[in-house]
Amino acid sequence: MKSFRPPFVILMIGTGVVAILIAGVILPFMGSIAAQRSKITVEREQLARLQSQQRNIATVAKEYDALKKQEIIVDQLFLNEGGSVDFFNAIDELMATSGATNSQLRIDTPVRTKTFQLLGIHLTFNASYRSAVSFIRDIMMLRELVAITNVSISSDNADASAQVAIDAQVPWSQAL
Repeated sequence: MKSFRPPFVILMIGTGVVAILIAGVILPFMGSIAAQRSKITVEREQLARLQSQQRNIATVAKEYDALKKQEIIVDQLFLNEGGSVDFFNAIDELMATSGATNSQLRIDTPVRTKTFQLLGIHLTFNASYRSAVSFIRDIMMLRELVAITNVSISSDNADASAQVAIDAQVPWSQAL
């Protein structure tokens, strides 16, 4: 007589059901979890890159604004065609207020550099030493950038007026 072993059959059926569950449900679900984890990792990296780019864009925008402000300042420092009359009128006014006499102004052709042009100016006039120094100080205080390259003051008598010669360069912002 054959003995019936229900626990063995139940154990075999239960093992089969567990194997089917593992193979059919749990393994695909774990694969899906792994795929979602890698998607999340990729999306985090992409989000980090986008946040970095956003910070870079904000930084570039601030730097651009700062450079724009500096460009405005530089434009004010450089002599241009529209402001040249005002500049030379200011020099004439400085000469008149300093007591200069016999003044002459000569302007050279602009010399090109890599980024702008330099306009050479040569001033000669008669004035006392104190007036000449005052004039040089005042010309350095003009809105436009003036680089004095040479100053010559000569006089036969310390009390008399001196012959003053000034060579200077002014950045000229005319288009190259």
